Amino acid sequence: MRERILDTVVTCVVDNEQIDIVIHERSRALASKHYEPLPQSLFGDVLYGMMSIDPFAFMHAKVSNLDEFIGELGPTISRHEDEMYLKLLDSFLDGQVHNCTFHDMNHTWMARGFLVHFPNRDLSPETFQAREDSFVVLARLLEQVHVWKWCPHQWGDEQHTVIMEILPAFAQLTQLRMQYPSYRFIVAS
Repeated sequence: MRERILDTVVTCVVDNEQIDIVIHERSRALASKHYEPLPQSLFGDVLYGMMSIDPFAFMHAKVSNLDEFIGELGPTISRHEDEMYLKLLDSFLDGQVHNCTFHDMNHTWMARGFLVHFPNRDLSPETFQAREDSFVVLARLLEQVHVWKWCPHQWGDEQHTVIMEILPAFAQLTQLRMQYPSYRFIVAS
């Protein structure tokens, strides 16, 4: 599961431009890709993401037949996506819900998902933690084992980056928790 998460690419539209978001690890960096910082218009604040496929079912599918597997689940996934979208809208009135897709680097699988952008307000640590806890609880109720989280981080005086964190939805899955710098990638020509 951890390897699939690390290989996941999130595609969304920011400022009318499609961007692909990846975790940047030295061992996973591809020479054919050019990495750039993520746009501050969306990633200058806290952002959470959820994928619409049940991760337990997803992990039991072989990558070679994943499109067929997703096709069989089509009606179930569609209902689950609708339920997820409505719950996100109802539960987080202070956030903006954006459509996105989750896929791997080779595009052997793809799933629809949602990003919830919370404008950066001066929240007390308790309020911030309560909102994050609510998001993780909602993920659990929607049969998700984890959520993605992006937040800005500053190294020193001038170097800014976005940190992507995996937040497990169940205490038994704490080994899924991880943090990595996250970037936009572009295929080099």
